[in-house]
Amino acid sequence: MICGGSSGIGHAIARNFCAAGASKVVILGRRADVLDQVVRQFAFAYPGTNVEGRVCDVFNLQAASELWDEFNSESIAFDVMVWNAVHMPEMKPILEQGAERLWQDFEGNVHAPLVWTEKFYKQPAHTGQKVIGFYS
Repeated sequence: MICGGSSGIGHAIARNFCAAGASKVVILGRRADVLDQVVRQFAFAYPGTNVEGRVCDVFNLQAASELWDEFNSESIAFDVMVWNAVHMPEMKPILEQGAERLWQDFEGNVHAPLVWTEKFYKQPAHTGQKVIGFYS
């Protein structure tokens, strides 16, 4: 599973998993139109890989929880998760940006990746080895 895999570094990582012959690659992205285009492109270029796209804002923890519930109900388990998402911080001194904005960055860049990591490592249908990579 590639979080943020429909563009940039995540796109390249997803493409390389397909090129390496992964049996299934699930790409997460916020924009359905971009995600659908990438899935079609990879499915055509790498017919041996089952490429699936799921729309999800990984920083929305309610949406993330619902997506993990879907994966669990569909008995989808992952060996590898690539976290390729960053909540872009406001490049200002803390007192200028304010506590609310700083807290949003904390939630996006600390809390969200920890929640995803926990859900990844506690997959009920997967007790084998798992690997996680963080890129942003």
